[in-house]
Amino acid sequence: MIDAAKMAVLVNQKLCHDFAQPLNALVTGLDLLQSAGLAERAPDAMSLLQQGVAKHQATLQFFRYALDGSGDAADGGLDDLRETANMLYAQLRPELRWNAPPMSLPKPALRVIMTLLLIAADSAPRGAVEVEASQGEVRLIASGPKSKLKPDSAAALRGEPLEGAFDGRSILPGLAGQLARRHGIELAMRESEDRVEIIVRSPAFRAVSAAA
Repeated sequence: MIDAAKMAVLVNQKLCHDFAQPLNALVTGLDLLQSAGLAERAPDAMSLLQQGVAKHQATLQFFRYALDGSGDAADGGLDDLRETANMLYAQLRPELRWNAPPMSLPKPALRVIMTLLLIAADSAPRGAVEVEASQGEVRLIASGPKSKLKPDSAAALRGEPLEGAFDGRSILPGLAGQLARRHGIELAMRESEDRVEIIVRSPAFRAVSAAA
């Protein structure tokens, strides 16, 4: 099992990697504004700035939600994830389809599901990710051409030894798997051709009635 210090280093590397791309877009956009004629190049510069800012905001919101352990003793609503998930998926290739009814879940479960939304997006490079839920479980279904859960991601979610060391791609599944096991949350994965289903189960997941 990876120790806490090593995990902290890998999380830091993951954060730095994800923030580098939008930051570079912002810097390039600013350079264009400063060095080129505004009438000719401003549209290109503004486009770069807008893209960079949007991705930066989405990534920041994701990590704030997925990695912030404050308030883990409280419950929350599955719909609380939706705004952040929509912001994140606006910067990703797959389409997000939210078909889950209101559910009450422990905060750690929401953090796990937020992380799984990114893993599901990575599994469906040219498809869609659908969120479904029923009493006791939440399902993330990634589908489309070449949809597949990466072997290291699956192993890390299950807590199994990896073929190599943890890296930037497997560290988030590793964190999600550890968090789930620590809080008694079951993770299951099913795969078929061009389809990946990640199931999150707990008796603490409760449907919320419309009148509640």
